[in-house]
Order: sequence, then structure tokens, then C-alpha cells
Amino acid sequence: MSEEGVRWFARATITRWVDDDPQPGIVECRLDDAAGRSWFFIGKYYDFTQDELRATSQYPRRGYLACDVTARRRDDRKREIASIDTDTPDRGRDSEEGMCAFDILADQLVADALPAWQVLPLVSES
Repeated sequence: MSEEGVRWFARATITRWVDDDPQPGIVECRLDDAAGRSWFFIGKYYDFTQDELRATSQYPRRGYLACDVTARRRDDRKREIASIDTDTPDRGRDSEEGMCAFDILADQLVADALPAWQVLPLVSES
């Protein structure tokens, strides 16, 4: 359910600095799903934020996780739920638990949260 020209992101939380290498540095980002479960992603900080982060930055802080919206519906509690896939052409990534499909509250979605130049496609080895 891609809307023409919209790049979707799920609001998430950058929880901590992981390592200085590889440059520019690695952080942990947490996505909370509609059921209240937390999922963790590890990546370069600029994959999740426009902020310049360091080990000494204050955590937690707001982050964004690139995703495709695959469906929307109302749950039995009348909440709008968005099914998302984080294995996107922009920045395909699985959680540390090996998952890429999640149900989140629709109000966690943000259009174009990070600039297009910042969310570069991953290059796969041939």
C-alpha cells in the first residue's frame, strides 16, 4: 500500500551508542509494535536520524526506521494498525531478532522523516 512518492518511516527510539566502528558510529534503535513488544535494530546512526550522534550524546532519543506500509486496518480495540515491512529497497533491514514485518500503531508512521539523500540504498554483493 505505497502511496505514490511517499517514503514511510516508523517512529522509533535510539536507545544507546553501540560502537565507534565502522564510522560514523553504530547505535541501537528500538521499535515498539502495537502489542507492546520491543524490537531492536543495529545500524549506523544516520540510518535512523538527522542528528550528529556520538557516544557522549544523550540517549534515549527520537529515531526513524525506513519501512513500507503493506496494510492498514482497525484492531478489536478500534485502533488503526499499520502493517509495515522494514526490508525496504531504501534501507532493507531486519531486527536483531531476524524479523522485518511488524504491526504498529498507525500514528507511529511519518512520511519523509529523513531526507532522500540520507537514506541510500544498500549495495548487495554480486
